[in-house]
Amino acid sequence: ELTRSADEVAELCLSRVRELTQADGAAIWIQDHLGEFRFLKDGELPLDERGLARLCTRCDRRDWSKPFVKNRLAGTPLERELPDLRNFVLCSIGDPGQQFGWLIHCNAPGEFGSVQASLLQSIARILGTHLRNRELFQQNEDLYVSFVQSMVSTIDAKDAYTRGHSERVALVAKILSEEMGLAASEAEDIHLSGLLHDIGKVGVDDRILRKETKLDDDEFEQIKKHPEIGCRILAGLSNLEHILPGVRHHHESFDGRGYPDRLKGEEIPLMARILAVADSYDAMGSDRPYRAGMPLEKIESIFGENKGPQWDPRVIKTYFAARVKIRKLWSAHGSSDLLSLSSPSIGGRSKLSLSR
Repeated sequence: ELTRSADEVAELCLSRVRELTQADGAAIWIQDHLGEFRFLKDGELPLDERGLARLCTRCDRRDWSKPFVKNRLAGTPLERELPDLRNFVLCSIGDPGQQFGWLIHCNAPGEFGSVQASLLQSIARILGTHLRNRELFQQNEDLYVSFVQSMVSTIDAKDAYTRGHSERVALVAKILSEEMGLAASEAEDIHLSGLLHDIGKVGVDDRILRKETKLDDDEFEQIKKHPEIGCRILAGLSNLEHILPGVRHHHESFDGRGYPDRLKGEEIPLMARILAVADSYDAMGSDRPYRAGMPLEKIESIFGENKGPQWDPRVIKTYFAARVKIRKLWSAHGSSDLLSLSSPSIGGRSKLSLSR
């Protein structure tokens, strides 16, 4: 599983496989995608990390498509250098083109045979494949984060007066999600949907977005298209389906008078009901060309008067329970880049992909 770290997979291999080889000790020495080395061991090992490094250096010119088995060390230079090492099997983790580390089992009660050597070679290949996939996965995650950041920056560039709006909405929505007791993965999905909830505005005329007076009816109808545009933009990206309900439905109203689909009550996905409150909170509290941001007392008065007609009463109740935390973080990050506040996830999901 890609959700397992390299250390978890390595430790699993160490504890389970040593029972099969009957070795006194086993170790895995690997380098992760950040370039950091890990030395993991199980049982009584006759060498430390430095000793294994010296052993690997001595064997550097070998053909690592096969395991290196050494059963008789008596009288060899290795015996003098590592006197407690009686026998061993050493396997390369990875391949000559991309080597991630080493797997060693040592000091079997008798001799290591071909069956044990083949087993360890198979384990080393499995570890190499896992580490390679983890590296590719991390590259995909990095690409994914860059994609989200570029999309949010695109929205900001379209409408300078709402710069930072998407990040603030994402932050408030995540706090509400956590306060409601949602699973961490759901809170992350809602945070991500908040970051991209206004992406459809890239399809709205700049003159409307930047207009410094109140919109007329025709202009407002253009603005109302952005949830559907955003949904179309993201729908072609595999594994983003989990955030689309927030993008499409964050302007639905609890009484069914919202847009684009006039959903009512719990027909509106919970993700969207949470985003609706977070979006409104930031929209009312932020300055606009045609008005100053509302004071907190006014925002909360509107929330109280319109829970039920406009917003889900349960989400509004959650807002009031978390209002101090929300205000503190919202005020502190009113114009900064909140992508740094997101968990490793932005994409902490194990199956994210940007392929079309």
